[in-house]
Amino acid sequence: MPAHQPGAGFLAGLLAGLNYVNIHTDDFPGGEIRGQLIPLQAPTVVCPANSTVECGPAATYTAIVADANGDAMQVVWTLNGVPVQTDQVAAGGPPSTAPVEFTAQLPLGINTLAVTATDSTGSVGTCTSTITVVDTTPPTLTISDSGIGMTRGVQ
Repeated sequence: MPAHQPGAGFLAGLLAGLNYVNIHTDDFPGGEIRGQLIPLQAPTVVCPANSTVECGPAATYTAIVADANGDAMQVVWTLNGVPVQTDQVAAGGPPSTAPVEFTAQLPLGINTLAVTATDSTGSVGTCTSTITVVDTTPPTLTISDSGIGMTRGVQ
């Protein structure tokens, strides 16, 4: 017969990881087994800010991924619905937190950049950024003795 009849508040505390469970057994008198219930939490992902960028060389985008339970994570970058890069983040902590980077030259127009982190328990966190690539640099026309050349804004 239990010495304490737990109520709803006690159970809620257990599920939130706030309480410990002590188990005493006849097989191990004077000792106890002690454990903490830690609820599974999905990874959190903070995407790069929405932005408008000038077309040109590749740019680097950084997201921050974290797992409160310290689980390892697989991070998938998706550009306009197509997976383009996968990163692995080692278990640590808890929590495990890491910046992950994606470098690419995005196409002109509105681009959706999504980052999805899946931890070792299968819990998923995701975020999305909108990166608009514009070309506001006019072409340059060069006239010389050797002929006429033109340089576009996009290199």
